[in-house]
Amino acid sequence: MKTQLLILFVTFFCLLTATGCWDRQELTDIAIESGIGVDLAEDGKYQVTLQLIDPSKLGAGQNGGGKKEKPFIVVTATGKTILDAIHHIQPKLSREAFSGQGRSIVIGEEIARHGLKQIMDEFTRNPDVRLRTDIFVVRGGKAIDVLKSDYPYERVPMYAALKIHQAISVHAGETLRDFYMAATDEGSSPITSSFVLRPMAPTEGETQQGKTAQFAGDAIFNKELKLVGYLNLEESSKRKWIVGGMGRLDVTASIPNHTGSVTFTMMHVKRKIRPIVQGNSVKMNITLIGIGSIRENNTDLDLTDAKNIAIVESALEQEVSKKTLAVVNRVQKEYGTDIFGFSEAIDRKYPYKWKFLMKNWKHTFSEVQVNVSSKMTIRQSGLTGPPMQIPESEIGK
Repeated sequence: MKTQLLILFVTFFCLLTATGCWDRQELTDIAIESGIGVDLAEDGKYQVTLQLIDPSKLGAGQNGGGKKEKPFIVVTATGKTILDAIHHIQPKLSREAFSGQGRSIVIGEEIARHGLKQIMDEFTRNPDVRLRTDIFVVRGGKAIDVLKSDYPYERVPMYAALKIHQAISVHAGETLRDFYMAATDEGSSPITSSFVLRPMAPTEGETQQGKTAQFAGDAIFNKELKLVGYLNLEESSKRKWIVGGMGRLDVTASIPNHTGSVTFTMMHVKRKIRPIVQGNSVKMNITLIGIGSIRENNTDLDLTDAKNIAIVESALEQEVSKKTLAVVNRVQKEYGTDIFGFSEAIDRKYPYKWKFLMKNWKHTFSEVQVNVSSKMTIRQSGLTGPPMQIPESEIGK
């Protein structure tokens, strides 16, 4: 009996001390952000743009006039800081802006070249901003234009950016967390993904041509967090392969002494980085490994023959090694920013030597001797052998 009374007393005491969710907010009282954009205004202030979800239209189709209603609204304002601009946005909204569900931060090119040191503090201190939030630079454009643009397959445009990344299997360096880690690291420099606005054909019943955002590769920043340049789509895929951020990859190569080309799809993509430090001399040996299948064969080779498979593998290896080395050398000469994780590899293998190298790493990185080798393994080539349109008399042996 005493035990039962004790349990009842403890339960009653817990109920009295439970405070509940004292800071909870109803969904009907908040405006959920799907994305935020930052541009440099003409007067030197910051222009902040919010793309806000309209839940009442998320499941709606078309209205009586046949025009599809947008399930989002876009509001903008300027301020001396990011938070100051958001405070100027709030009077335009009947609900409190909530950034806890925001998936993307979009940066205009002008402010990216001006530098991001002054604007990143708000995203660091704001507890509602997720570290997994993706960050993008608008190549040759403004963030506000991206947030206003439509996307054909997604009702909320900012969600399209995340799905584009998933579709092309790139997951290296696009998040806010990755940006902070590279910015505070002694050797690495931050990168982000970049988008470009492209014209979109008008739909039926519309006369005005709109624009939509498309993935355009990587944006490179220096240690001062200023945009210094870009990598295109192909260069970006090679960089992500080096840092271990590729899920799958397609490579197309011409075959020496044979007409046409082959496309190789790798479902298993790996890499190895082996630094060698001798005094102030640094060498970096990169090995790229790909395992997959031939998805297209426009050559005259019969790929059921093991000898021809070896020829194709050799051509793919030369293509991968040459293109990847060209990307590394370009970044070394033009930007001098370590976006490949070389400093981390040295720190892991030579922690004591790295303490001396990091003092002048920007100069040393540009002088690193890089060697790239690759190993491509074709597991499947199809059962048709040579292309069906090639006459048997023209099939290469």
